[in-house]
Amino acid sequence: MSKKAEEKLNCIPDTVLYPAVKKRCIDKGVIKDEFLDPCYIYYVRNYEDNLINDCENIKRKEYGGTLIQHPSNIDPKHLDQYRSSNGNPLSPSPMCALHSSAAMAFNIFGNKTVTLNENAPAALGVSPGEFKLEYEKKLVATTVNGATPFVDVYLNKKAENGCEIVLFEIKMVEWVRGDKPKELAKSYGNKNNYPNPDKEVPTEPDLFTKLDELRKNLTDKESKDKYICKYKHFDAFQFYLHLCGICTALFCRDYLKKKEFGSFPEKLSKITLVDGIWTIPDAGFLEGTGIDHEKYENDLEQEYYDEFGEFYGLSEPVIDLINKKGKIRYGDDFNFDIKLLTVKQIIDCMTKTPAEKEYLKRYI
Repeated sequence: MSKKAEEKLNCIPDTVLYPAVKKRCIDKGVIKDEFLDPCYIYYVRNYEDNLINDCENIKRKEYGGTLIQHPSNIDPKHLDQYRSSNGNPLSPSPMCALHSSAAMAFNIFGNKTVTLNENAPAALGVSPGEFKLEYEKKLVATTVNGATPFVDVYLNKKAENGCEIVLFEIKMVEWVRGDKPKELAKSYGNKNNYPNPDKEVPTEPDLFTKLDELRKNLTDKESKDKYICKYKHFDAFQFYLHLCGICTALFCRDYLKKKEFGSFPEKLSKITLVDGIWTIPDAGFLEGTGIDHEKYENDLEQEYYDEFGEFYGLSEPVIDLINKKGKIRYGDDFNFDIKLLTVKQIIDCMTKTPAEKEYLKRYI
């Protein structure tokens, strides 16, 4: 066996991924050659050609000096949610990219409400039914200005014992092509920057202490003003920020009264935070690229699962404490958990029409 064959596969470069994604979209009949931008061959010229749902036409508007063609497919309220996000997925290029995580999320979850089926309890920890949908849900991690993580997709449904919530972070090619996990600002290591819990919430054991232990365990090294993540693929500090934001929403409601965002309904029963990742669909996807599908599964995909598994183990003291405090505040039915699901597993939890299932084969 050659030395090259023995080397571990750490990523698949975009020079391989983007053509393969484009070929699959065309092969599945969801993208036509004439939709593509001649200057940017892995992008469509118009947003609507990259999206499944139709809605009323939205006229062109100017944002920051850039003329943006708003997709006619997106409900106006969801446009506002996307515009408010840090990643700005509605700037001219991201939503047009065939490999766009934002476009994939919109194509999966749609425009209106989301109906979860009988697979939802086991996979997502919530009951089946119709859930309200919000994109780019803004949370409050600390009292520092700008400490506002965005969650890609937020679902919530009223239930007899309290509202059920699922929060999704959705990744397409980022982790496969080798994007480095985000760093964390040093301000998150300062207890004084976290909001005080409400009077009704027991102060001991201290939630910040558990969060800070987790932060330390996720840190490989430090720079002058940042903590550097220990993982190659899994964006652990992004999930750390989501955990901080969830804790604020659950236990610091008095603080959030001064904010216009970041809160959850007052009556709660189930909350699940999901890492939703796109995976290479099948062996044919990489055919002709020189990359073996089995090697991708054994090296790259398995390493991601291993990193998430370690993260989950390190997070269990935080998860357990959230559940302990949550049951005191919200009742015995309260439950919080973190899950890793593939895009296919997420779609399998949803009620879709035959046409929608056919369209989504571009991803699975």
